[in-house]
Amino acid sequence: ALKVSNTTIALISFVDTDRVWFKSKIGLEKEEVSRELALSSFAIINSSSIIEIQDTLLDEKFCHHPLVVSDPKIRFYAGVPLINSQGYSLGALCVIDKSPKILSNDQKEFLITLANQIVYLLELRKVVIIQKRIIQEKTQIEESLKSSKAILKGILDNINYGIIATDLDGVIQSFNKKAETILEYSASELIGNFTPIIFHNKEEIQSCAKELSKEYKKEIQPDFSVFKEIANLEITEDREWTYIKKSGENIPVYLTVKLLYDSEKKAIGFLGLVIDISERKQAEIQIKKAKIATEDANLAKTNFLANMSHEIRTPMNGIIGMTELLLQTELNDEQLEYAKVISDSGENLLTLINDILDYSKIDSGRIELIEKPFDLLERIEGIIEIHFPKANKKKLDLYSIIDPKLPKFVSGDSMRIEQIITNLLDNSIKFTNEGEIVVKVSVLEYAQDKSLIEFLIKDTGIGISEDKLGKLFLAFSQLDSSSTRRHGGTGLGLAISKKLVDLMDGDIGVKSKPNEGSEFYFQIWMKNGTLDEIIDQETNDFTKQKILIYSPKISILNNLEVLLNNWGANTILINSDEKFSEAINMKEQVDAIIIDYDSISQKSPSTIEEIRKQENLKEIPLIAITSENQKEITDRKKTDDFLFLTLKPISQKKIKMVLISAFSKKQLISNRKISSTTNNQTSSTKILLAEDNSLNQTLFTRIFKKLGYAIDIANNGLEVIELLEKKKYDIIFMDIRMPVLDGLETTEQICKKYQDKKPIIIAMTANTMDEEKEKCISAGMDDFISKPVSLDSIQKLLDKWEKIKSI
Repeated sequence: ALKVSNTTIALISFVDTDRVWFKSKIGLEKEEVSRELALSSFAIINSSSIIEIQDTLLDEKFCHHPLVVSDPKIRFYAGVPLINSQGYSLGALCVIDKSPKILSNDQKEFLITLANQIVYLLELRKVVIIQKRIIQEKTQIEESLKSSKAILKGILDNINYGIIATDLDGVIQSFNKKAETILEYSASELIGNFTPIIFHNKEEIQSCAKELSKEYKKEIQPDFSVFKEIANLEITEDREWTYIKKSGENIPVYLTVKLLYDSEKKAIGFLGLVIDISERKQAEIQIKKAKIATEDANLAKTNFLANMSHEIRTPMNGIIGMTELLLQTELNDEQLEYAKVISDSGENLLTLINDILDYSKIDSGRIELIEKPFDLLERIEGIIEIHFPKANKKKLDLYSIIDPKLPKFVSGDSMRIEQIITNLLDNSIKFTNEGEIVVKVSVLEYAQDKSLIEFLIKDTGIGISEDKLGKLFLAFSQLDSSSTRRHGGTGLGLAISKKLVDLMDGDIGVKSKPNEGSEFYFQIWMKNGTLDEIIDQETNDFTKQKILIYSPKISILNNLEVLLNNWGANTILINSDEKFSEAINMKEQVDAIIIDYDSISQKSPSTIEEIRKQENLKEIPLIAITSENQKEITDRKKTDDFLFLTLKPISQKKIKMVLISAFSKKQLISNRKISSTTNNQTSSTKILLAEDNSLNQTLFTRIFKKLGYAIDIANNGLEVIELLEKKKYDIIFMDIRMPVLDGLETTEQICKKYQDKKPIIIAMTANTMDEEKEKCISAGMDDFISKPVSLDSIQKLLDKWEKIKSI
């Protein structure tokens, strides 16, 4: 039931006077609930058919039910009543999930069939008990033997299952009405004359005899001995067989074989309980056909998406790449405005395409999580770094608060975790117009070698009303049409995040009120890094340092205080100009001063001058934190050896590095930025571009020239092979889809011919499907880059492989 319905909880419940207890269950810890709370009561009341609640939150009867609003937070419920042959409801077969669902007709029919099977087994057990009781009482009530036989015959003739009883030699002694209906033989034809072998498939008997002979290491003859052996070994032998009707028609049956005993526990014969499963088999065939059809549809959808991705990304590569180059030329204000609009529109379109493709891949189950160890703190601060310009443009404070107990290294799918955080962070920036956004990472629980980690993104944005929270994680859903027009997007970001968190067996949620901001969070278990992994050797010990921090923003003061206190430093917090002036004039000895240069009211060299006028502060390290390079600070740095600059966003790594540099009186190297200047020196690295699209050839030629590389161009794979015969190349950027000889075939030929002396081969494709990447690596390629490309992505790949090549 669990697999067919694709749910997380399945159970069989029975009803008592004041409780509903669970005979069998998967995915649920409870053993019972009161009748008032039991959802199965609704299935029992609705005894005529299956009951299906597709979304409990949308159903008036269930939306306030305790099992819906609290653990286990049921969102979907379907139940089939278990009704015995007398018409009494015994309980229900239930499937439950924490997400809304809709069952197909095939799934419903299967659940109904399964419920009938459960009732059948229950009644079957009842029949066996009755029969056993009759046999045991035989010697005690001989005077009522006739009556007992009549009762037994009545039961056997009226029960809805075929019952065939034999003596110890296998000769049929009892053959009820249902057995007659199933096999078209009359009882008089078979009783005392034949064994059940007459209506069994001989090949199945032979196969079962071989199987049992091999398993129990003794020879078992392919006749009624098979059933004798099964019964004598007291195996609960429930298996499917093929019966042959008197007319010659084959039918599938479900057969249970048991030994029959008298009152003295002496074996007197064998009992076979038979159910015709022809209808169930037909249902299984239909379900199998439906499954194949679904798989075919998913495959067709995947192929379509791969082709669509390629067709869209190829022109997008030209648009975005050329616009990036255009923005680095001299443009007047009007031209610059137009170019930026093209660039922003291209990036937005690419984001929408990626969202749609990502959601489709996840929805069709074609995404697998890749678990690898990585530095979680570094990834979090990297995400903050990337998003800071966008937040700073809206004058929002963006920073992180990291739990000091957070393991440095964890194992997980870092790319997907970054994707979830990015989606949530993008959402917060989009819907926050003033204030701040905080990314908080905390360890909630430890368990052996793993940690339960919570990622929380808190903003001071517009907030969300309670009645709309339920729509947040639904695909293609925005809270209202005006929001769509104002902020754009597919409405897929949160839906993708929800599905990824579900894949990680985690939990995702939101707390929000209108005009009070929102808190989006997700919690996942992650394996801690192993002891032999690299540990950061940089010192965090600032226990002897007293550091004064000056900022009017309490959030920045608190963030820096937590960081520095965790490293052992003593901190003095100042949040106003007056208090700052008082503090530096008191001539209190401090080891360093950190000032939030963006936020102070005196944004001029006079602030620094005021500090340097104090004799005791002339050579004290002064660290200015700003969102951009301030001319007055950079000018002052030329003459002030103890003035240091670090750019926002504030991160552990940056603050630690600037403090280490400050205390050792070394100039801090500025954060690496993507250079937009032309490299006038041509690199010696020999690069071959395999690309058939003339627009892309022009684009890549310009990009590589901008980065300082001269390249050769091949229009197809055959030209690549020919050029390699004439010239040795260090790196080949290989398009996958090319005429004459495609990128995969070309790579295979190069690997076969040049083996370990082949050049580095980097795949270029507009298809971002995981299967495409696997094909490229399997063919022998060394790396992978998705179109559309950027100067930065090309530069990073060149830096990476030139460094590896030089080792």
